[in-house]
Amino acid sequence: MLTRGFNQTVELCLPEGRQLSLPVDVVSGYKRRSGLTQSKLNASTRRENTRGAFALRAPLNFEMAIIFDDVITTGATVSAMAQTLRLGGARRVDVWTIAAER
Repeated sequence: MLTRGFNQTVELCLPEGRQLSLPVDVVSGYKRRSGLTQSKLNASTRRENTRGAFALRAPLNFEMAIIFDDVITTGATVSAMAQTLRLGGARRVDVWTIAAER
């Protein structure tokens, strides 16, 4: 399992969860392998780079999940995580973001 020291997305997500009375789960999903830095890749390479990159520690015990990502460029990362969540039992996966590149 890979971890990083500071995760700005978690820091942005926690207050939103409190304000909306939504549980925030930052431990069930994780990145299981390191890939290339996404910002340096084109869209098709980003999709390949994130394929199989995420996993769940256990099956989900909820039907709806929200992925909170600070910036979405091509959508490759959130697509890969959404697929992992659906395979883990989520029937619905929404994506919330601060900024999206077009």
